[in-house]
Amino acid sequence: MKISNFARGFTVVELTVYMGLLTILLMILTEVFSSVINVQLESETVSSVEQDARFIFSSLTYNIINAQSITTPANLGDQTLILEFTRNNINYTYNVQNGNLTINDNIGTDQLNSFNTTIGNVRFTRLGESGGKPTVQIEFSVTGKTIQTKGQETKSIQTTVGLR
Repeated sequence: MKISNFARGFTVVELTVYMGLLTILLMILTEVFSSVINVQLESETVSSVEQDARFIFSSLTYNIINAQSITTPANLGDQTLILEFTRNNINYTYNVQNGNLTINDNIGTDQLNSFNTTIGNVRFTRLGESGGKPTVQIEFSVTGKTIQTKGQETKSIQTTVGLR
């Protein structure tokens, strides 16, 4: 009787070689997958920081330009952690609470940054008014909450805006 080639199985050596190659392939694929996930998290963090910085900058600029008056900081050279102003006869207040920048008005409180970022180093400084309209220097930083291998993503903003 003749034994068919199809009835033959794998030897222990062949199985060990295949298992070794499969293990190496899985380790490489795991590293690639891990790298892709890290790049995605970094990209999302950078995007959140940039987006929040632009949004807060735009909100502050728009509101200061269109304000009727600035209440706090009150005097030339004053530096404060809050900004109070009146626009359309409504009082508004920018304030940092637990790492979140909020704006308060007579309706309620809105958080301006996303849950992926924190706001810090906020400072409002009242500048030049000699015969002109009030000007405010704005400083703040936006930091991503995701800790990356290179550290946390941070963007610092500083600008000066005056009433129209």
